Amino acid sequence: MSTDIPRERREQLKHQGIAGIVAQNRTIGAFRLSEAARAMVLAGAEVLFYPTAIGSEPYDAALDTHELWRRAIQGHAVTNAVPVVAANRIGAEENNGTVQRFYGHSFIAGHRGELAQSLGAAGEGVLVHTFDLDDIERYRADWGFFRDRRPDLYAKSLI
Repeated sequence: MSTDIPRERREQLKHQGIAGIVAQNRTIGAFRLSEAARAMVLAGAEVLFYPTAIGSEPYDAALDTHELWRRAIQGHAVTNAVPVVAANRIGAEENNGTVQRFYGHSFIAGHRGELAQSLGAAGEGVLVHTFDLDDIERYRADWGFFRDRRPDLYAKSLI
C-alpha cells in the first residue's frame, strides 16, 4: 500500500495495537471532517470508529439529520477504502429545559460504503461484521480516490 506515512511508522503503529484509530465526535464534529479520516488512514488505520451522540437540534426538535450523518460517514469509507463503524446514542436527554432526542441508527459500512450491518432508532444492540483486511489493502492500493491523491496541491490543509 502506498501512503505518505513511512512503512516503518505504519508497522510501529500496528504493533502498538493502533490499527484502528478512533475518530471522536468532539465540539467541531470530527465525523464531518474528511481530512481527519484521510489522516487516520494514512497513519495506518484499518477501520475508522465514530462514537457519536447525534440527535435532534436544540433549535428544532423535528429536524432529523440521521441520513445525512450516515452518508457523510459512508463517504469516508468510500474515499479512503476503509470500513467504518458508527455508534450513536438512543433515548433523550434534558438540559436546561431543552430536550435532545438521540436517533440511534448505529451501523457498520464496508470499504466501498455499502451498509454491512445496522440498527434502528430505538433499542440497544450489538453489531458484528468480519472484513478481509488484506483484500481491502489491495483494493485501496488500486482505488483512484486514494491512490491518485495530490498532497502537493493541498499540503497546507493536512493535519
